[in-house]
Amino acid sequence: MDAISYQEEATRTVRINWENPHGPDIAILGAIGELGSIASVLKKQQRDQKAYADFELHLKEEIGDILWYVTTIASRLNIPILAWPAVDIKENINRFDVVYSLMEQIQHLKNQKELLISRLNSAREFEHVITNILTDLQKLSISVNTKLERVAFENITKTLGYWGEVSTLLRKTAKAIRDRVPNRREWEV
Repeated sequence: MDAISYQEEATRTVRINWENPHGPDIAILGAIGELGSIASVLKKQQRDQKAYADFELHLKEEIGDILWYVTTIASRLNIPILAWPAVDIKENINRFDVVYSLMEQIQHLKNQKELLISRLNSAREFEHVITNILTDLQKLSISVNTKLERVAFENITKTLGYWGEVSTLLRKTAKAIRDRVPNRREWEV
């Protein structure tokens, strides 16, 4: 799923009251919580090694969940996500370093949360933070042999399923993917 379509679909599912003084806390704490889930998945994988059979599945789900929160924050700040970041798949990805980087980027969002309420013009300073987070999420995706576009598709399918709202766009996207990529190899690294 391309980034523009994902942002459009994710925005439809937002139930955050941004004008409430604690509205932005929902998005920021959501991202922090999902980052904690990613850390927990990585810890279990490190500890249990091959005995943790669902590692990749769980990591992809948590990546998708944090992606949703970051995308809703970007939408709130009128920052379009035009494409998923390109990452060198030959790069040696240290998942722990990526998680620490995500922690720093989310901390930056937390430190400026008043911008999420006011939507000040200076919100554009967040573009690099959003880009850095998306790049880190892409790296984590690649580390489990997938791409953010697949994670996004699986996440939005799950999210829209919660609300019972599978949109025409999502149906068309799913059909196009099935038609174009019957075995979905395009999403694999």
